[in-house]
Amino acid sequence: MSALPAPVERFRALLADQPDIETVRIETTAWMRRPGMPPIPLEITMAHRLGQAFVHDIRIGRRPVAFRFGLDAFVDGHGVVRIGPAVSRGTNYDQGALIAMWGEALGFRSAWEGRDDVRWEPVDDDTAILAVAGPQGELPITVAFHPVTGLPRSCTADRHKGDGPRVSWTGTTTGWRRIDGVLVPGRFTAQWADEDAPWIEITTRHVRTNVPVDGTIALGRRLLAPRRPGLRHALTDFLGGIPYFVVTPFVRRWHLRWGATAAEVAASMPGDGLVRRAQFVATRAITIDAPPDRVWPWIRQIGFRRAGFYAYDLLDNLGHPSATEIVEELQDLKVGDWIAMAEPVNEVTAFRVESFEEPSWMVWRKPDSTWAWRLEPLDAGRTRLVTRLACRYELDRPASAAVSMVLMELGDFPMMRHLLRGLKARAERTK
Repeated sequence: MSALPAPVERFRALLADQPDIETVRIETTAWMRRPGMPPIPLEITMAHRLGQAFVHDIRIGRRPVAFRFGLDAFVDGHGVVRIGPAVSRGTNYDQGALIAMWGEALGFRSAWEGRDDVRWEPVDDDTAILAVAGPQGELPITVAFHPVTGLPRSCTADRHKGDGPRVSWTGTTTGWRRIDGVLVPGRFTAQWADEDAPWIEITTRHVRTNVPVDGTIALGRRLLAPRRPGLRHALTDFLGGIPYFVVTPFVRRWHLRWGATAAEVAASMPGDGLVRRAQFVATRAITIDAPPDRVWPWIRQIGFRRAGFYAYDLLDNLGHPSATEIVEELQDLKVGDWIAMAEPVNEVTAFRVESFEEPSWMVWRKPDSTWAWRLEPLDAGRTRLVTRLACRYELDRPASAAVSMVLMELGDFPMMRHLLRGLKARAERTK
């Protein structure tokens, strides 16, 4: 590493008494805040092999009432996120996880000192750029230092927002002090530039250095390994998804537009108006790192006793694993064909293909509901997949309305979220 910029050299001097640290385990509490949802209490254990890998083991609640909710990791050069049973990975997550790792690791000089693959570039007396090797080329992270204390106060980078495009992301560190003998920030917040407030606030509770972390990091490595589907997997998948079914009624406004922008929610979709007076209208979206012609076949083969729904197979496919490959015999889909949700196949349990334009959009229809898909090409060979489900509760038939309300208000969001993520993972693996 060449000569350090002035603010980095001052920070390094503050850490002169810090021993060489290879691993660190940080115990924290946090509050996650998302639009349309109440604040969610979390406990996060952060395990780092500094500058190389990390895993966040995330629990929801506060001890003694806290249960494992998810995992966020960067391992072996790849990022992965698990929320409940859903696992997300790909180049967007590789880049995002790498930024998250350095946002936490840069406070330990041994993470970057003496490395040839990491360099600091000067900006001004209080700012420097940390340049690291990323999955899509060199990744610059702008680090601002406090003009009085000399300690880092923020790091900013253009980071993929989940499956979406890059958005400026800033992590802010405050309350630096010695915790368990180690100089660390007492508080960390992260905020996207297109949001009005931080989406997470983290408080440091305990810090342990040079402790074993390989067991925790192995959790991330296992998520990156291919899984063999089966009944046991289907059962585990379903049990892991139970929290989503429980909380769905309490976050209705949020889940009805999960993943979609305000413009996508307001925009017209094929099939709008086919179902009048719909009480349930949900617009969801996801960005897929594959062009529309690679995404389209996965939609075309969806259905019960077809390729499945790429979601909770125990619930929506009687435990039969959803397809992990394109099934050629299911690709000849025509207007009027059934898309079954269950058996026996009829107008209550199945949609019919209403219309489509390959590979741009498709509409399925039942007497009381429609399900529309729209595929929009993006730059770099990606696809923005938007789906809209509209359902009218037949209140003049109370029994039918009650069944529809239970399925839509309790089951639709967990299933649709899992479906979109499952479809994304499959399309991105397609050659």
